[in-house]
Amino acid sequence: MIRDSGGHNSGFSTERPGYQRFLQLIRSGSVTAVSAFDQSRFNRNTENDLALLRECVARGVRLLIGDAPESLITSTGKLTYSMKAAVSEHYRNEQSDRMKAMFTRTFEQGGHRGSDPFGDRTARDPLGRVAHPRQLVACPEEVAVVHRVFEELRERPFSEISDRFNDENILRPSPGPWSADAVKVIWDRRLLDAGFVVLGRRRLDPRPGRHEPIISEDQLRDATAGVEGRKRGRGKPPKSRRTYLLRGLLFCSCGTRMRGDARLVGGRDHRYYACPVSDGRGRWLGPDGEEVRCDERRVRAEVAERLVLEAAANLGLPAEAITAAREELRQRLRVPAPGLSDRQRTSLKARLDKVQDMYEWGHLQEAEYRAKREDLERQLLLLLLPDHDKLVTFDRHREVLVSMADSIAIAKPARRQELLGMLVERIVASGRQVRDVIWTPAARPFFGADRATFENGVVVLARPEGLEPPTL
Repeated sequence: MIRDSGGHNSGFSTERPGYQRFLQLIRSGSVTAVSAFDQSRFNRNTENDLALLRECVARGVRLLIGDAPESLITSTGKLTYSMKAAVSEHYRNEQSDRMKAMFTRTFEQGGHRGSDPFGDRTARDPLGRVAHPRQLVACPEEVAVVHRVFEELRERPFSEISDRFNDENILRPSPGPWSADAVKVIWDRRLLDAGFVVLGRRRLDPRPGRHEPIISEDQLRDATAGVEGRKRGRGKPPKSRRTYLLRGLLFCSCGTRMRGDARLVGGRDHRYYACPVSDGRGRWLGPDGEEVRCDERRVRAEVAERLVLEAAANLGLPAEAITAAREELRQRLRVPAPGLSDRQRTSLKARLDKVQDMYEWGHLQEAEYRAKREDLERQLLLLLLPDHDKLVTFDRHREVLVSMADSIAIAKPARRQELLGMLVERIVASGRQVRDVIWTPAARPFFGADRATFENGVVVLARPEGLEPPTL
């Protein structure tokens, strides 16, 4: 007698140790007959069931199954066997659909599915029976460990956290020592710990759950920033010794775009912007076909960038405009567009499915797939943030909007370069100095001028006639 489920109770797969041992006995010729009280005990898959019948017929092994005809090698016996195999597979599929519908209904009601996550336990009555509907309750000892994990994730990777926990003999979620994977399992369940329920292992469509969160939004936000900051190539500028803030914006007086150039003299790095025509880096033709000639010399990069940043620091937005914008945002949040969140959630879920398909088809590498998936999941999570959080974020950054000078002072080079790309349309240099900065059409009203000129290194802004102040 062979009893085996092999972890596959449905019987849909042949990857069962007992079933494989059963096939080996049949193929060895040491078996005369096989008996089962129901055909579904062999398989719940029509294809596999018919393959078993062929194996038995080829080796003369009799199949004795419940109320089936004694001989299955006749036409009636084969028909009966085939029909019962199809019915068994249909019953298995029907049960699968029923379970999926039940799990989907539980998810839509905010209930958790699966085993108890570390930090929570299923609520039970005084007799130890599961209380229905199922509800997760916090376990104080495990919650303390989860809090410690999220605090450590702000500064340390998974492997260092597991080493520290082993040294301190911290409570473990399972038998055996802590490992990087054990810490990562807790991190992967971050949305559940924050009070949400998710759909499947891909953690799609997060929505508020019936259980109480065991970590705060601040803990989740800080830990997420720490993990994202440690990912290779994520959120870091490309490694380069030199950064040219005016790349693509600075033009020579001859009309040629200037290029970054550097010289290493006496162990010091000197950065310049050079005109390729003046440097003789090729033959350049003007609009009429004549060869362009230029005698302009290089511009010191530090001087040119400092002057342009000083000019950009004059951008200012009146505090009254900020207050009006905040009130407008508050009014819009009070009356959101009907169905907007649902449409956005549906769109993001469709994009997630498309990314998954592209990965399965081999069009995306694993690293790129994971980056795209996590970015879309973060956008899904943002849809669940309360509207008052958006006002808090607005207030947090209003000082940045009021004072561009302070923003430029604390910005990193990559952010400064991005900022200048939005504000500046063209910069003209001559005589080794920046002479003219032309703002983009969208930025001109905020400067009160369409350009900035320089006199002895001092920024001069002049409002042209007919230019109106900025409006929101």
